[in-house]
Formats: sequence, C-alpha cells, structure tokens
Amino acid sequence: MKICTKCTQSKLEEEFRICKYRNGKSYLKSICKICESKLTIEYFEKHPEKRSINNIETIKEWKLKNKDKINKRDRTKLKANVPRRLKKAIYGIIFRALKKFNNKSKICLPYNTKQIKEYFENQFEPWMNWNNYGEFNYKTWDDDNTLTWTWNIKHLKELPYTSIKDENFTKYWALENLKPFSTKQILLNKITKTEKPTHKICRICKKELDICNFEKYKTKVSGIIREYYKSYCKNCNGNKPRIWKDKYIIFIKNYNKTAGENKKIDLNTATYKQIYYLVNKERENKIYREKCKNDISFKLRKRISRYIGIALKKSNSCKNNLSCLKYLEYTIQELKIHIEKQFNNIGNYWMNWNNNGSYNSHTWNDDDKSTWTWQLDHIIPQSDLLYSSMEDDNFKICWALSNLRPLSAKQNSIDGATRIRHIR
Repeated sequence: MKICTKCTQSKLEEEFRICKYRNGKSYLKSICKICESKLTIEYFEKHPEKRSINNIETIKEWKLKNKDKINKRDRTKLKANVPRRLKKAIYGIIFRALKKFNNKSKICLPYNTKQIKEYFENQFEPWMNWNNYGEFNYKTWDDDNTLTWTWNIKHLKELPYTSIKDENFTKYWALENLKPFSTKQILLNKITKTEKPTHKICRICKKELDICNFEKYKTKVSGIIREYYKSYCKNCNGNKPRIWKDKYIIFIKNYNKTAGENKKIDLNTATYKQIYYLVNKERENKIYREKCKNDISFKLRKRISRYIGIALKKSNSCKNNLSCLKYLEYTIQELKIHIEKQFNNIGNYWMNWNNNGSYNSHTWNDDDKSTWTWQLDHIIPQSDLLYSSMEDDNFKICWALSNLRPLSAKQNSIDGATRIRHIR
C-alpha cells in the first residue's frame, strides 16, 4: 500500500506508475494514475496550443523537424559518458553482424555500463584512458608521442555466431574475452592474418588463373602499405576496355572543340587521373590553395620540389617522378625548424610564415615592414653548384641545411639581378 500525495488516499502499488532512474533502479511515482490523468487534462485546458504535442503523429513531425538538435544532444551525452558510448558501439557491431543472417532479434548483454567501466579500467595500460578511446587515424598517430595513440576493443578468441542464442555469442561477447588494445596493432594484426590467394578470376576474360598471372601493386591505406593484385590478368592488360561516365564524355567533347590541336584529348588513350583533373580543375585547385595556406610543411615541400625541378631542367635533366625527400639529408619538419630558428636572428624579427612570398615592387614599402616578404635563399648560389641529377655531390652541398637561410625578397632579387655573390 502507498499514499497518493494528491488525493491523500492509501492505494495499492499497482495503481502507481513505475519509473526508472538512469542507473536502472525503479521507483513508484508519488501521484496515482487517476490523479496524474486529471492533472494532464487540467494542464491542456489551460494550454490548448500544446494539446497537439500529446498526439503521436505530431511528436514524429516534431522529431523530424528537430532532428539535428536531438542528434547534437545525443552526441554531447555520449561524448561525456564514454563507457555508455562503448556499450552503444558494442550493440552496433552485434546488430551489423546479425543483419548479415537476417536476424532481427533483440540484443541483451549480461552487463551494464558500470560493469564495463570497472572491467576496462582494470585492464588499461599506463597511456590508456577514456578520452583516447576511438578509431585509428594515421594522420594524427605518432609512434613517439603517446598522446596521439588511441585504443579500441579486441576479442581474445574469435568465435563465429549466427544468432544471440548461440553458445559462441555469450562466450564471444563476455567481458573476459574483451580487452582494450592499441588501434594500430589491431589493424596490423588484421593485415598479417589475411591469407594470400592462390587463384583469381580475371575480370575481362573470366578465366580462373594462378595468382602469378596477375600484376601486383602496393597502396598506402591508413598509413600502412598493403599489397593488392589487379582485377585483370597480364594477357588482358593491353586489351583492358576503357569505360567512361557520360558526364566525362560530354565534357571532353566540349573541351576538344575549344582546345588546340596539341591539347586535344583522346578518350581511348587518356588516363582517368588526367580526365578527372580536367573535369574537377577548379575544385582541385581550390583544395590545393587551401592546403598550401594552412599546412606550412606541405607548402615548403612543394616549393623545394619545384625549385629542384627548375634547376634540373636548366641542365637538360628531370626528376623522373622521384621524390626529392629520398635524396635530401633531412626531413621537411627539420627544415621548418631550421628556418624558424633564423627568424630570431638580428634583422629577421619581422619574418614569419605568413609573409613568405615573392617580391612585388608595387606593394613593397621600405618604411612599412608589414609589406615586406622573404624567400628561401642559398648562401652559396645554385649557379655555382650546378647539378644534373639528385645524386650529384653539388646537389647535397646546394641543398644542405647549412646552405639555406630566409632572406628578404627584395634583397634576393637585387642580388640575383646584379649577380652579386652572397657573403659566405
């Protein structure tokens, strides 16, 4: 028996609505069901504009309208409560696994978020915490910096299952079979476990051939180099049909009408990369400009590569699609630090990465330092250290860190025009 706070009558517990706290504990409401219904009627009589919200259809409409707000609220809740996010991720993995077998049964695990939190905290390594739970990102990952590392769930034993009722399901998702593990190590384990195929079907001739008849190539996925085999065999390589989308065919036809004889493109011989760049030229250039503006290391690397290419072209040579970083004795990051140190030298206090650029006589003002720009300069000029390949000794001397410095763009152009040699 329980007393209702509204009508002050002692009633059975069945006449009170059961509610739940966030931790899962249930409790009985202080007002009985009859009094609660009376209060709702009184409320809607006072506020008739809010009556429509009580209908199911209008609630659905409201949810659709405020979908972004609801998702944002849920994301903030999950961000604050990582164990809850982990549990939700587990449910998502199980749901996707069962979906393959068209099994839509309700998922129920024998543990709650509190038990997950206690178990995983005991399993944590010194660098692990709830803030660095997530997926592997090769762009941010640094092997020397533990702050960039992330962890995720790993199963100690791999047990296949088709439904929740299987014995393997309870063993596979038991807490004893779960462990927090480095995301990079999980990815590397997956790559090493995958068995190399012995035979493959050619996409063009439809014949099952030995794997040695297919060309092998390497690609970098998530910062890790993987080996793949082409979808067509070596015999069909020359007869590979070129299939283009309609938008590419229309674009190339219009482009060839206005282009010169030397610049016209043949769809039978053109590469996908060449045509894709022509179609998306504006977008690709915009991305390139933004990357150069925001990423200093990328901008510095591109400039050095261009300078080396120009110098080799003068000696009737080229880079042969080779990276200049293989032949330089330092990384771009080391070069960046070397230049930044020289910003503190006497007379270089005005220098920074924002005013790096070419000399412009129209905008340059000797009395206003905000109009000044600087360039990467060789102490021993390139004209004194000619090289025909990146393996030459002159190349190493020319592009050594000790031979590079930031110099005023005006001074650099004056020295180049008058052929005055720099002070060594």
